[in-house]
Amino acid sequence: MKLIVREAGAKGHLVVALVRSEVRARDLSRAQLVVGDARDEDALSRALDGCTGVISSLGTAMSPFREVTTLSIATSALITAMQRQQVRRLVCITGLGAGDKRNRHMACAHELPANVKSHFEHTLARPAVRKVVKLWGE
Repeated sequence: MKLIVREAGAKGHLVVALVRSEVRARDLSRAQLVVGDARDEDALSRALDGCTGVISSLGTAMSPFREVTTLSIATSALITAMQRQQVRRLVCITGLGAGDKRNRHMACAHELPANVKSHFEHTLARPAVRKVVKLWGE
């Protein structure tokens, strides 16, 4: 997120960043900080007030032991807040595994219902994988 904020600010864009901790985000000097949880529609709505677009770079740790739903919940809350604030542009930068049927919880814009997609201009960016490294034993 820090690189996105720096680059957007350097190009003259006004940036609002939703952060969990203002203290930990103090180096985001080019952004207006809104403290809140990415799963909270009201916090997102406050952050989106007056905005024309969203770049979502929310990340979450993957776990082989439990389902991680943070991105799905946060994306649903974001869509609701965007509709409330009439923000139409969405760029999602997803984590590894996004779109993989085994990792549906890592999803973002590609999971939006068709009727919602038609109301948004959206872009989905996924990291490229050059080499798969096995993290857990077989």
